[in-house]
Amino acid sequence: MNGFFLSVHGIDGTGKTSAVKRVTELLVDRDVYAVNYDNLKQDNPFTQIKSAVLDLPINVQLAYYTASAVYHSSRIKNLLDTGATVLKSRHLDDIFAHHTYAGADANLLNWAKECPSLVHSDFRVVLVCEEQTRLARLNSRGIKDERDCMVVSPGSRLDFMQQYFRGQPNVLEIDTKRLNLEETAQTIMYHLQKLRGEV
Repeated sequence: MNGFFLSVHGIDGTGKTSAVKRVTELLVDRDVYAVNYDNLKQDNPFTQIKSAVLDLPINVQLAYYTASAVYHSSRIKNLLDTGATVLKSRHLDDIFAHHTYAGADANLLNWAKECPSLVHSDFRVVLVCEEQTRLARLNSRGIKDERDCMVVSPGSRLDFMQQYFRGQPNVLEIDTKRLNLEETAQTIMYHLQKLRGEV
């Protein structure tokens, strides 16, 4: 069985981490070799210098995040080579969306997007949620940083990122206010199985 890479995107509070965890559990229950990469991605040497990088110019930040993504990609590729189904929240689209909005150099962005060392997902899921519900979720889990206080408004960073995610190829969009966690996970499972020719 060939490996398969599914990434889950969405702004904070849409349910990415929970969806990745639940879909991984469902796959494992069906005897699929599935890996929740969110449990592994903190083991990254680039994390140690992240706070210092955030004070540097945006193009330097993009280079840092691209290098970090290359590190993750090498590990993901190793898992895919063993036949694993790999699931991860936040992948390359998050990097490119943020740095596009922040005004990173277009040539540098194109270089990053075309970097041959990056592993792109086979299928993307974009989670969206009505704003009041999303903010309530963030409040209930506890405010972690300033991103948790941001709201979606026309032209805002969060609005830009949502539109960027929606505009990518091979995207399944799910409204996590309309569907609960189990329904969201089952919807992802159905489309994953369909893509792999299992249904």
